[in-house]
Amino acid sequence: MYDINTVTVSGRINSVNFGETRKDVPACSFTIRTMAPKSSQPVLVRINLYGEYAKRCIGNLKRGVYVLVKGELMARRKSDGDIVFIDVRASDVIWCDSALCTLLNCDSDGMPHKEQE
Repeated sequence: MYDINTVTVSGRINSVNFGETRKDVPACSFTIRTMAPKSSQPVLVRINLYGEYAKRCIGNLKRGVYVLVKGELMARRKSDGDIVFIDVRASDVIWCDSALCTLLNCDSDGMPHKEQE
């Protein structure tokens, strides 16, 4: 059976780290703060980019920027092997500057306002 492994998530960047993998491939790892449906608590999601795509994000990804991310889930184990973390390996990242957030009528968290029901 074929599994579909595609994730789309959006939110404000909480932290960003640029570096290289052990094989000297450019890498960028950042966390975003997003809200889970029917929850008042934010969720932090770790996003990873590699190669030329990671290089292009230098200077554009920083704390507070609102992003839309598409990617696939990837699992990693903590060094003791007991805890599994789920990350997203990004294939697309769209970042919103303040002008785009104004156009989208975003609130202070960078989320577009929902229509009143």
